[in-house]
Amino acid sequence: LLAAAGLSLSLSSPLSRAVALFAAQCEKRRAATVDLRALFEGLGPALQGYLDDHATVPEAFAKLRLFAAPDEVRTCAATVLAYLDNVVKAATAEKAEAPSVQQRYWKVSKQNDAFVARVARHPGGLELMRAVGFCEPAKRRGAAEPSAAAKGKKTKTAAARRKDKGGAGKPADVRGDDMSHLVLEGSVDAGGRFVARLPAAVVALSRERRQAVQDELDAVAGVPSVAAAVRELRAQSADRAVRGGLETALALVGNALRAPGDLRTHRVKKGNPKFSTSLGRLPGAGELMLALGFELSRDGALYVLNVNGDPGEGSGSGTGDEAVKNFKFPALDAIGEQFLLRRKADLEAVLAELDAKLEEHDLRAGAGAERARQDRADAL
Repeated sequence: LLAAAGLSLSLSSPLSRAVALFAAQCEKRRAATVDLRALFEGLGPALQGYLDDHATVPEAFAKLRLFAAPDEVRTCAATVLAYLDNVVKAATAEKAEAPSVQQRYWKVSKQNDAFVARVARHPGGLELMRAVGFCEPAKRRGAAEPSAAAKGKKTKTAAARRKDKGGAGKPADVRGDDMSHLVLEGSVDAGGRFVARLPAAVVALSRERRQAVQDELDAVAGVPSVAAAVRELRAQSADRAVRGGLETALALVGNALRAPGDLRTHRVKKGNPKFSTSLGRLPGAGELMLALGFELSRDGALYVLNVNGDPGEGSGSGTGDEAVKNFKFPALDAIGEQFLLRRKADLEAVLAELDAKLEEHDLRAGAGAERARQDRADAL
């Protein structure tokens, strides 16, 4: 069930344990089938918790693009790709590496200076690592703190740990209460120890996730940034006005995704009252529309969506009437759909960050008003 859903394959994860418990309950009832209601009641909370803690690769990239410069986004993504490459290459090499060697690639220290500089310091960096399967180890039931004697005991040297060149030896333990490392899902058994060999399903999933990161990285190259356009909007307009404009932009992208065959979702009249009063009137609106794939016609009357996934060429050229007449792509192709899905994720990330700032501002304003009222009451 977990593999089919593309979710965690770690036997020690809370979601895996919930599935195992649910399966045991079904066997105890000798139920041949399970209805949706029972499935949601049994797995709903665990599944919701997993989804809350695990952003997708596009969602993590959206957060990265919002807060980090393009060069920093590329460096972060390249580092994550390197971790995945190490996992896959070590597991699929013709001459298999010893388990102790492979296991080095299944664990990443969150305190490593290079990791912090390239990944962890950026909002969205740790989310990207979790999206590709590197997560904090699930805390095991009954995991006890090490005793004072154990803490004082000398540990093996690195040379001693590498002594098992033939691959024999006891699998390394992954402490369930150690939150200083990220561990590859599927590399740990139910007892909290690294498996002797990475399951083929985990290797395949790592390949898929690597491709997802590469796709996002390719999409960043040479494409106008939504985050940069929004920063320009916020530099010249109040946040609440910008938020209204972003809601309109999100609606335009959503409409194109929901009804790709409707030509009306591929064009926006600059004079449209709803558009002009919410987004069009803001300085920098044109840059945001271009970042979303909407090009301005020659006469400046229309924004036309370039559904070929290559903003900056062709589909919006000519006058407003010519742009509509010559429009050749009444539906989204696969490239255009992926482009808009990424822009939708970018807009949602920007809106979430903006809402948090506005809420914080309102709380401070409310607290300030309450203090002023109290000061007036004290003065009386």
